Amino acid sequence: MDKAKIVALAIVVIGIVVVMLTSNSEDKIRWKSYDEALELSKKNNKYVFIYFYSETCPYCKLAEKVLNDEEVAKEIENRFIPVKTDELMRYSHFFKDQQRIGTPSFLILDSNGNAIDLRVGYMDKETFLKFISQYG
Repeated sequence: MDKAKIVALAIVVIGIVVVMLTSNSEDKIRWKSYDEALELSKKNNKYVFIYFYSETCPYCKLAEKVLNDEEVAKEIENRFIPVKTDELMRYSHFFKDQQRIGTPSFLILDSNGNAIDLRVGYMDKETFLKFISQYG
C-alpha cells in the first residue's frame, strides 16, 4: 500500500472515530450544577434530580442511553431541576442509610435540599419512567 492510501485511510478512520465520539456524548438534558439546581428548585418549587455517574462505570453508559432517550429526557426536564455529577463521595451523606453506594445512582431532593428518594443501580427505560413519575 502506498503512502497516500495509508494517509487517506487514516483520515477516514479518524473521522469515523470523531463522529462516533461526538454523537454519543451529546446530552439531551440541560444539566445544572448542584448549587444552581437548589436555587432554581426553591424558586420554582421543583424537585432536584441528581444523577451520579463514573466514567469507568459500564452501567452508567447504559443509564445514559436511557437518560438520553427523548421521552425520558423530556420527563426529567419537566419534573425536575437536573444535576449530573461524578462526585459521589462529595454527596455521600445522602447515602448514609444505604447498604450500598455506587454508580449509577439517582437521588431526588425536595426544594429544601432534603433527600426524599434514592435508587442505586441501572434501571431500564420502563422502570426509570415509573420511578420518576412519582414526582413533579
